[in-house]
Amino acid sequence: MTFGQIKARALELARENPEDMPLFDGLVGAYVNEGYHDLLQRALRPRACALLELQDDGENGRFADLRALPRLIQVLRVRMDGRPIPFLLDDMRLYPLARGDGPLRVDFVRDEDDLQHDPDTPRLPPWAHPALADFAAFRLCAAAPGERAKRADFFHARFLETSARLSSRGPLGPAIPNRHGLRACT
Repeated sequence: MTFGQIKARALELARENPEDMPLFDGLVGAYVNEGYHDLLQRALRPRACALLELQDDGENGRFADLRALPRLIQVLRVRMDGRPIPFLLDDMRLYPLARGDGPLRVDFVRDEDDLQHDPDTPRLPPWAHPALADFAAFRLCAAAPGERAKRADFFHARFLETSARLSSRGPLGPAIPNRHGLRACT
């Protein structure tokens, strides 16, 4: 689904008039992006790698400027000359706690850019796109009293189901596969 289709579906789920899209466009778009970033970070946690050159600030030693990394969320691992090294983070600066002259290879979790234009497609599996409409409908209905608030709970539950399904398929899923058909201990 495209961003425009997701927004239209969210209005349909919230039982708003699709002709009122210009009135709701900014709000629904913000809710869709909120759900998008939530799914990305809670379930998929997209990763990237970059090479950063060390700079010298004279006072605290050598550092790599993390502002050069687009949409950085979390530093996972730092390597220098092919070996992992410990590091310290301070104010978007990464200080390696090992000696070496080569550039730092930084593995990090990143975020995606917002969906902005109607033809934009989320970088999620296609089966997860409807969850973004569910999240936007949840946010639209959540503040309303009565029956509409109950519908908001339904949409939120569907969104969380998709998040759990993405988590089990993503890099943060179960670490040890159940190869022998053993049941989970309770």
